[in-house]
Amino acid sequence: MPRLTMSSMRGYRPAAMAPRPEGFGTEDPAHRGNTHRWTEADKNFLRAEHGNLSLEAMAARVGVSVGAVFARLKRLGLKRPRRIHLWTEADNEILRARFRKADKTTLFRLAGRFGVSVNALRVHANGLGLRRERHG
Repeated sequence: MPRLTMSSMRGYRPAAMAPRPEGFGTEDPAHRGNTHRWTEADKNFLRAEHGNLSLEAMAARVGVSVGAVFARLKRLGLKRPRRIHLWTEADNEILRARFRKADKTTLFRLAGRFGVSVNALRVHANGLGLRRERHG
């Protein structure tokens, strides 16, 4: 097999670099590229409904992809609202009873039960003075 060199590849154009046919990629509105012109009304709608509607619902309403809505929210400086779990004394009692001997699976189950991340669960348990037993 001949060895390829830069001079032997001169003029070589792989299929991936071939010019695209007319209208390529514009048939599907979800893949039409950066053609949506964001109006002030669109931006005001995103500002007003941010935190109230899902990204999917906002995207459908404006007529763009979910990624486009996410990118525009980021450009507008809007972040996803943080969910705050208000810990009750009943939650604390469950943690006191189960956290000390909890393995990773139990931690994930407890976190799911309270609707928080495993890290948030650990931080709260630490604040209560709870420590897990070390295994091994």
